[in-house]
Amino acid sequence: MRMDWIRCAALGLLLAGLGGSAIWAQPAPEIAGPPAPEPPVEAFVPLPEVADRAEELDRELRAMDQRFIVLPDVERIEKELPARREELREKADRLNEFLAATPSLGPLQDYERSWTTRATELADWRRILTRRATALEGDLAELERLQQLWSKTLEQSLESGAPEVVDTGIRESLKDIALRRDTAQDRRSLVLTLQSRVSKEEVFVADNLDRVVATREDLRRRLFEPDSPPLWRAFNRVTDIADGGVRETLARNLESLRGFVAARSGSALILLLGFVLALVGARALSRRVSTWTAEDPVLGTAVHVFRRPISMAFLVAILIAPLLYPLAPAIATDIVGLLLVIPILRLLPPIMASTFRPLLFSLAVFYLTDRMRDLIAALPVAERLLFTAETAAAAVVIVALLHPSRLVTLSSEDHVPRSLGLGIRLALALFVVSLVSNLFGYFAFSKVLGEGALASIYSAVILYAAYRVFSVVVSVLVHTRTARSIGVVRLYERTFSARADRWLGIAAFLTWVYVSLGAFAIRTTAHSILTAVLTTPLTLGTVALSLGDILAFGITICAALMISGGIRTVLQEDVYPRLNLQRGIPNAVSATIHYAVLLFGFFLAVAAAGVDLSRFTLLAGAFGVGIGFGLQNVVNNFVSGLILLFERPIQVGDTVEVGGLLGDVKRIGIRSSTVRTFQGAEVIVPNGNLISDQVINWTLSDRARRVELPVGVAYGSDPERVIEILNGVAGAHSAVLRDPAPTALFRGFGDSSLDFELRFWVSNMSYLAVASDVAVGINNALAEAGIEIPFPQRDLHLRSVDPAAGAALAKGKEA
Repeated sequence: MRMDWIRCAALGLLLAGLGGSAIWAQPAPEIAGPPAPEPPVEAFVPLPEVADRAEELDRELRAMDQRFIVLPDVERIEKELPARREELREKADRLNEFLAATPSLGPLQDYERSWTTRATELADWRRILTRRATALEGDLAELERLQQLWSKTLEQSLESGAPEVVDTGIRESLKDIALRRDTAQDRRSLVLTLQSRVSKEEVFVADNLDRVVATREDLRRRLFEPDSPPLWRAFNRVTDIADGGVRETLARNLESLRGFVAARSGSALILLLGFVLALVGARALSRRVSTWTAEDPVLGTAVHVFRRPISMAFLVAILIAPLLYPLAPAIATDIVGLLLVIPILRLLPPIMASTFRPLLFSLAVFYLTDRMRDLIAALPVAERLLFTAETAAAAVVIVALLHPSRLVTLSSEDHVPRSLGLGIRLALALFVVSLVSNLFGYFAFSKVLGEGALASIYSAVILYAAYRVFSVVVSVLVHTRTARSIGVVRLYERTFSARADRWLGIAAFLTWVYVSLGAFAIRTTAHSILTAVLTTPLTLGTVALSLGDILAFGITICAALMISGGIRTVLQEDVYPRLNLQRGIPNAVSATIHYAVLLFGFFLAVAAAGVDLSRFTLLAGAFGVGIGFGLQNVVNNFVSGLILLFERPIQVGDTVEVGGLLGDVKRIGIRSSTVRTFQGAEVIVPNGNLISDQVINWTLSDRARRVELPVGVAYGSDPERVIEILNGVAGAHSAVLRDPAPTALFRGFGDSSLDFELRFWVSNMSYLAVASDVAVGINNALAEAGIEIPFPQRDLHLRSVDPAAGAALAKGKEA
């Protein structure tokens, strides 16, 4: 009866909450009526109220101080704007140099992204300043009103002959108002000045961004038009090689590099610090890697990598450089690429098949050729001839790489994607098309394909090297003493390494896709297409969702599940073992956190999907009644699950008997629980049954259980001797508890035996095996003592016997 009341109350609360939410979420009906009259304007403050109103004025002025005296966002803009202006002028100079030379689509995308980022930042600054200026205008208007109010109050005080102390207080208030008004005017002037300067920078950025976009569109329009004579006619212009453009290009690049380094010398310290930290860490771990490799052969690759700690640190520092210098000049990027060749050629060959080591050196030669071609970009014929030789050599190398034996060997390498063969064939097709386009005079189109393919291959090799190095570092770090002190890492070492390896691979692949799209000058186009696909609304009746909303919802839910699983694992392996908690509390805490994270993740996913939460509340309220009546059993089981979770009458691991089933509780879920019987069957029991039905919990307070073993001996046996034997056998068994001690009782006189019962306690639920052992011991002990265990006997009295049968019985008796 009590459980029925609880369920009804819980169901009523649920229905009231869901239905009431719909009522409260609905907007109140608007009732038309006459407009409210404006409050009358005060002419002056009545003299009896001067003291109280002066105190209110002081509080109001202090609140204004917080609004316009302390303006951290405005001060930040004022501090950063000069540096940002100087940076924009430097960027504009580099853009002018780039556009004055022979611009290409790839770098234009980087310039467009850079100028777009700055435009967004300046727009944010302008909105902040506009909001501040509006707030200051409101404060100035309020101060002007207060100035007039207290001036008239002073006049009224002087006319009425009020005490001097009142006049003095009013003058002090007027003085405070005037001080705040001057401060607010100064602040408004500052904000308006900054607003004007930011607007000028916005115009400057917009002009340069328009130039970049116009140049990009012009290059795209002319991409499929012949821009050079066929290659066999280009030799007639070989005299162009005598130009002095190479020297001018080199001088211009060196000047750009010098200015770039001088402007960002502070960031170089961060880069140097990253190199030093990586080097110290690599050297510290290299001393222990050999020992760990002997214990775990999986770390065999780590030995080859950690033998070169300087190359590892060098690779890490160079990979950090693009994050510190996202818009470095071309020559700085080329130098970073050249420096990357050194660690890659030292780190990758030892962990790759020897057949493909020449490929790495070929790529290094191609990269050096590319940089040489950048230097002679002012000599069109020479650049074109060198590019032709480069693409032809690249096609030959790829054809050699497509040999079946090499391709099979490369595909069998660890950490190499199985689709590598398809990628190699695609690269060959790109080089062939680039070579043919160059031959017939489509040099711009040829450069997009050839340079894009080469840049994609370069980035793939660099990211593969970084992926292998970081994967090895993670595998080594989980063997350190600090990592092994964490229970999760110690128990799930292989799983942790495998997942880290997977996420590193995904990150490397996504980075490669991003770089490759930029190399083929289609990153902006791909971004526009992807944005259009993700934001196109899918209308179903009155509901409009987009693919991006659906993906955001799914990703958020998956993230909530992963976070919940990670938190529960950490709690179970690292937190609970360190705390002295009662049995059942860890499971309750973990379940509560799990459902809380999922609930928070669900609402976050709904918000990420762009669903208005107020409408969602209305929808929940509309379906509340239907859910309450149509899914009563589900709601009942849900509420019962909460009761089981917090009241803990049954816990995971308990041995229970419910509905004729006896087994161990394996799981307590939100709707049902799982009981595994001793026969091996897993029974799904609704939580409502565990609350409303009679449940026998054999292990609620402890795991001790009493065993009753009946024993019968023949008439004529000594009962005291039998009791002594029974107690002795039970006490000699190691699984029988000493407290309470075993007890043997003489229960009475049976039909064929003297009946005894042996009672003893065991500390675990394997009582059947213990009872079997004790019974065998009792049988042996009684046999040794000469005490017989009788069996039922019957005396048969015959009233009549067939003559032939009687004769046979007599004859058998005589014999």
